Amino acid sequence: MKIKFFWVPLLLLTLHAGQAQAQDSTLLGSFLERIFPRPAARPRPAPGPRATPSPRPVVHNDYFSVQLGKMLTSLESISGTTGQSPDADPACVTTFAPINQKNYHRIVIGFGYSDTAPKPLVYDALARAALQRQLVARCNPGQELLCGYQLINPKDPNNLRKRLANSDGRTFRTVDIRLIYGSLSYDHRKNIAPTNLVTQMSTCLSAEAAFNEEIANGADTVIYFGHARNGGGPDFCPPVLTADGQHVDYPHYQKERRGINGVTKAIRVARLAKKRSSLIAIIGCHE
Repeated sequence: MKIKFFWVPLLLLTLHAGQAQAQDSTLLGSFLERIFPRPAARPRPAPGPRATPSPRPVVHNDYFSVQLGKMLTSLESISGTTGQSPDADPACVTTFAPINQKNYHRIVIGFGYSDTAPKPLVYDALARAALQRQLVARCNPGQELLCGYQLINPKDPNNLRKRLANSDGRTFRTVDIRLIYGSLSYDHRKNIAPTNLVTQMSTCLSAEAAFNEEIANGADTVIYFGHARNGGGPDFCPPVLTADGQHVDYPHYQKERRGINGVTKAIRVARLAKKRSSLIAIIGCHE
């Protein structure tokens, strides 16, 4: 794994991510259960022809699941009410201290166009839906974090809010979370079909613009998960392919660098306006 750090104030760009390691299996298992819960057990059907279950997209991406789990843990430390971990790195304490002193925190999570070529599945919308389900779920006793969020607008599932309260019931911090993604559907073939391509490109370019605008406006925490296009990302749109249509055109992305250029431009705008984010993380595999 090669990780490149840019302190602007903190930009983490993962250019090349290897497969999840064996030591991550415990974390992966716990968060797969948490984010992609198994359906409740059902009574066995009476003897006879077995009913065919309705088809449903399934995400099998170990690296993504592990990183999503780590992101959720980070969200707990950013927006939570619990005390500081005794294992906290001093540098992290310094970074997060100003965040925890604020009574409002805005978190933006962008899911890049997550194609799985040669398979047709695009899973960024699935990941967004899984995280959204977790956030709006009812909080169980003893579980105060990553649950209990409400939609700011009932017609918009991508903007959520939670008011964190002290034991006396008084709100001490409001946390807003915005989820951004660019795919039109779970099916890459459908997304790039001639009848849908214009809509798909409009959707993903709007997602890209919204993500960069949040950085320019100084959202407190901005996180991207998706393909890094070998250093040319983030990317919310279907990949540009080589002439044979079989591979991602990495030279194109390395030359144009549209994604990372857009992010760094937004950071400069925020810096000039003195609206710098506390944390920006760009996390993705090289694809």
